[in-house]
Amino acid sequence: MDTTSASCARKAAVAASAALLVALGAGCGGGGGNGDDAQAKAAFEAKLKSQGSRLKTAFSAADLGEAENFKALARALAHLESELRRSARYLDSLAAPDDAAADTAKLAVLYRKVAVKEGQMVRAANADDEPRLHALDGQADDILARARTVVGDLRAKGYKVGVLGEH
Repeated sequence: MDTTSASCARKAAVAASAALLVALGAGCGGGGGNGDDAQAKAAFEAKLKSQGSRLKTAFSAADLGEAENFKALARALAHLESELRRSARYLDSLAAPDDAAADTAKLAVLYRKVAVKEGQMVRAANADDEPRLHALDGQADDILARARTVVGDLRAKGYKVGVLGEH
């Protein structure tokens, strides 16, 4: 089973996904506003940091490059699908600052879309359908590229997002 290229791409996609929340929690720029606004932003960032750390741990544990066969790959992909769905729900639940609310909602939608692709990849892996896995991997990468665009929007608003997308 040649899952090497798919595994590398999945690792990169997973790293981008996990880094998204970690990086978003790295801080926001700008100034002004009253103390309540600053406290709300700080609370928002702390929640993102916590979630980002949790995701990073979960994604690191699901090392797709170590999958011995399609069944092991399917289990790892199913775990990633679950974590992406959980992350989307978490993002939906956050009280984002006004300037980050639309982007936060977009990211939740994009996580759900990637989760759908992960679920399809689980089915392809269970069917030993490597060509389908590669095709779905490319589709998931395209969705994650759109997430990087949203992150770019956050950067333009003064949010510091670290090295996200530099993989």
